[in-house]
Amino acid sequence: MLKRLFSSLMVISLFSGLLLGCWDRQEIEMRMAVTAMGIDLSKEGYKFTTAVPIPQLIVGGAGGGAGEGGNPVEFFSVKAKNLSEAGYKLETQASKVRFVGNMQVILFSEAVARQGIESFLDLFRRDPEIRRQLWPVVVKGTAENAITKTVTNMEQIPTNFIRDMLDKGKRVETVPDFDLGRLFVELSSKSRQAPLLNYIIAEKDKYHWEGIAVFKRGKMIGLLKDLEEINVLLQTRFGYKGRLVMAQCGEDHTNNISFLPSSFSREIKVTERPEIQVNVHVKGKIYEKNCSLNLRDEKNLSLIEKKIAATYKEAAERLVRRAQQEWKWDIFHFGDHVRAYHPTIWNRDNWWQSFPNIPIKIDYQVKINRIGMQSY
Repeated sequence: MLKRLFSSLMVISLFSGLLLGCWDRQEIEMRMAVTAMGIDLSKEGYKFTTAVPIPQLIVGGAGGGAGEGGNPVEFFSVKAKNLSEAGYKLETQASKVRFVGNMQVILFSEAVARQGIESFLDLFRRDPEIRRQLWPVVVKGTAENAITKTVTNMEQIPTNFIRDMLDKGKRVETVPDFDLGRLFVELSSKSRQAPLLNYIIAEKDKYHWEGIAVFKRGKMIGLLKDLEEINVLLQTRFGYKGRLVMAQCGEDHTNNISFLPSSFSREIKVTERPEIQVNVHVKGKIYEKNCSLNLRDEKNLSLIEKKIAATYKEAAERLVRRAQQEWKWDIFHFGDHVRAYHPTIWNRDNWWQSFPNIPIKIDYQVKINRIGMQSY
């Protein structure tokens, strides 16, 4: 019995050795690593542009004297009806196998975004190499120019600057954390359906963040650039503390106080009607003061807190009007809250049709807990 068991184990071990190993391996030297892709409209359908770093020309690369001898990034462009056709065409231009596992950003031109981006997402979902953490962004002008024409001294691979800029903004809670994985989740949920992609402007020597591209399902319907309104959206939807806020502290509009939030909390209440009431509490410090107001006086401090709260509230009212009257779409994710905590209301009403007429009120309370060394 033991002899038969031993023989069986030997046979299993022998064949297990044959099964193990990298039977489908590809040497890294034979791969062409795509770091960015841009998508534009064209007569043939779309124009796809990819950026591929040249390792020998990257500082610290295999070439030894790296960083010299030309552009460290190679660009490939093809026109095609969809992504799979573009992939085949790109393979005919390269001497190595295309690898998208290192891709950092996908840039949609504004024209493509307004036409709709959902048709591209099917392949992105199916391809296991594509990282869910990469940044899909909307770019003003053409995505091709944003990839091929912009040269920044801070990054050898220019589009990596976009990745780092958005990663930093996510950490300090000043830009929406909206990577590819979140985009998939957003469009898969019945109560969300409102992606918010970061909007980038590319110039000759720099990229800069311009605002938020607002989507209705897979189609861009607007652009949010007002920083005060963006603050409100980041707070009410993402629970972020938001950006710096300024309030007037004298008769002259040049006399102002800058308030930097440090903590944030919110409470959403929904009535049976339904009506939505959002109570927001923000704590922070005085970041800069350009007036002679003495903040050690409790009355003055309370006055400034009320002015900052009023600044937030005015921005919230503007944003609610835009969402309900201009875009007619729930960009706040209030519907997600209703579906989770008030399913009777969600099942009773067609949320997307009724949203423009639902009373929404957002109130702010501000607490200044640090006034700085000079308060007068």
